[in-house]
Amino acid sequence: MLTGVIVTSDATTASLTLSLQDSANGYIVKDITGLDPVKSNIASSPFAGLDGAQFQSNKRDVRNVVLTLGIEPYSGGSTVQALRQALYPFFMPKTNVHMVFVLDGTPFAYVDGQVESFETPLFAKDPEIAISVLCFDPDLKGISTVMYAASTSPNTTDFTIDYAGSVETGFLFEMTANRAMTGFDLYLRRPNNTQTVLNLAASILTNDVIQLSSHPRSKYAKLIRGGVETSLLYAVAPTSKWPSLLPGENYLRVYSPGAPVPLSVTYPNLYGGL
Repeated sequence: MLTGVIVTSDATTASLTLSLQDSANGYIVKDITGLDPVKSNIASSPFAGLDGAQFQSNKRDVRNVVLTLGIEPYSGGSTVQALRQALYPFFMPKTNVHMVFVLDGTPFAYVDGQVESFETPLFAKDPEIAISVLCFDPDLKGISTVMYAASTSPNTTDFTIDYAGSVETGFLFEMTANRAMTGFDLYLRRPNNTQTVLNLAASILTNDVIQLSSHPRSKYAKLIRGGVETSLLYAVAPTSKWPSLLPGENYLRVYSPGAPVPLSVTYPNLYGGL
């Protein structure tokens, strides 16, 4: 159960805790909308002379989180005006905010957004504030990342990644070579039995660090040699597909002849809604 929201912004070093269980700081959380899965926009094109349509694509829109707060002055001299103005550093329109959602007393997930509006009737009998925040990445991200440690394999042995999120996520693959290599093949079989393969062919030396990111907004392939980063995108085969995890058990195998090379896979749990 949602029990609170912790808010920080780029306009102040302080944090604001909004509890759903009490109003000790003068604010009553009356409602929070926009925490359900974001609606999908589906594009299609009609057939000429036929019923129905041809599916083209779909994508989720921007997440719009709206907080409705009541104001309740507490003993100590605070007024409605003072409490309202105390929110300005966090929710002034155009401000970038970071909101952490607390479930049953434990921080669970967060989202980043920009304040769209801060509306409060000045002459209402019961003071109330409606704050709209637009989150351009619709996913709610888990508080901490998850890391799996493994190694390359010269055979068909794979390892299981049990992904606890509710929407598809990319990951960061990192490998520090303990021997010379000419490349590797990354196979990922997902819970729905679809498989992706990424082939990388490059001259890799001992102590080289290879990083592959399959996050949709930050895909890259890097080689770090002697502290110097260079792109490895040229080494990724054009037929490769960038791997991503689906909710449930995913099976990963990194094929490379020879002795095992240690590697790690790091990713955030992503949630479509609370």
